[in-house]
Amino acid sequence: VDRTTIVKMSGNGITGTGAVYFTVINSVIGNAQGVGVNAGSGTVFEVDSSSVINNNVAFATSNGDIRISRDNIYDNNKNYSISGGIIFTSGDNYVAVNGSTVPNGSITRQ
Repeated sequence: VDRTTIVKMSGNGITGTGAVYFTVINSVIGNAQGVGVNAGSGTVFEVDSSSVINNNVAFATSNGDIRISRDNIYDNNKNYSISGGIIFTSGDNYVAVNGSTVPNGSITRQ
């Protein structure tokens, strides 16, 4: 998903379930009443150079993996929800802190 705007969803912005792999780059996911990026069991998301803004929850995983780098993560009610799985961060995101949950994995820059 490249240079795409997904806004004003009554549910989730993007949801993956099962053995799927998504790359989201240079995109906007905003104003979802549910989760902006939602990784179900077996799903892998890579979100790079994108804005995940004004969602109920920015990123959520339930036994999936999400890798985030160079993203703007602002004005969400909660930034991260982890129920199994891992949210990896490269540490170079711009984040307005919302909620106490933080990514539980890291990406090494080389």
